[in-house]
Amino acid sequence: MISFKPISSRYQWLAGLAALFFLFLALMDFGRGVPPSAVKNSSPKPNSFSALTVEAVSALVYDLNQKQILFAKNPDAQLPIASLVKVMTALTATEALPPATTINFIGRAWRLPTLVDYILVSSSNAAAAALARAAEEATARPLVDRMNALARELGLEATRFDNTTGLDLSNGQPSGISTARDVAHLFAQVLTTKPALLAATSLSKFDPAAVDGIRYHLSNTNTVAGEIPGLVASKTGYTDAAGGSLAVVFDRGLNQPIIIVVLGSSEQGRFQDLKKIWRATIQYFL
Repeated sequence: MISFKPISSRYQWLAGLAALFFLFLALMDFGRGVPPSAVKNSSPKPNSFSALTVEAVSALVYDLNQKQILFAKNPDAQLPIASLVKVMTALTATEALPPATTINFIGRAWRLPTLVDYILVSSSNAAAAALARAAEEATARPLVDRMNALARELGLEATRFDNTTGLDLSNGQPSGISTARDVAHLFAQVLTTKPALLAATSLSKFDPAAVDGIRYHLSNTNTVAGEIPGLVASKTGYTDAAGGSLAVVFDRGLNQPIIIVVLGSSEQGRFQDLKKIWRATIQYFL
């Protein structure tokens, strides 16, 4: 029969001490664990755009400072842009004409910067045509040719202009086509080279004066201009061929401009789309 010798009290004491030591180490590791800050940040930040739905065929949100697209829906779909054309009309005309130029419109003389404001705030087709005539007389070249040349120069490869107003052609076809990406690029170009060009389009109401001092009372065709805090610029467009289009720039604070482009929506849907995208953009930065 095999018998076992009892363990001496000395060894029992050493074994107990070792057990206590390893228990102490285990408790220390458990106590260290994962810090609360790491637990808090372990889940990725929810994307505020993930559940966003808009009526528009194409839409884009672009962070100008970071040169980063924050949201895109069919950004390279080539679509009619209606009166967004007038932004390029104004840009090319102001490059062709001296700032002191006066232009005849509705029987009055208008200074060039004031007429540009009139065009972009009210989206006046007649004023855009008057501006184009003045530029063509000064340069002996169709302004629409200059617009297309500048589009190529800026790398707007998907953009084409057939007139200076954005009105549909007589056969019902659109007169200007582009993409949300190209439109955002165009607005970025204007903001960095001629920011004053679009300044008046941030206003809900505008009262330009002709050279003789007669004032006209205009409402912004962007009917939600007053609902977008920090609005820097905006331009609307609507025709049968294009549906509703809208491009805006807003400063989310401390000179951080964000460009939003909506193409292929409806006449009223473009404004609802804009507000939904704007809210999602604000939430993105929280």
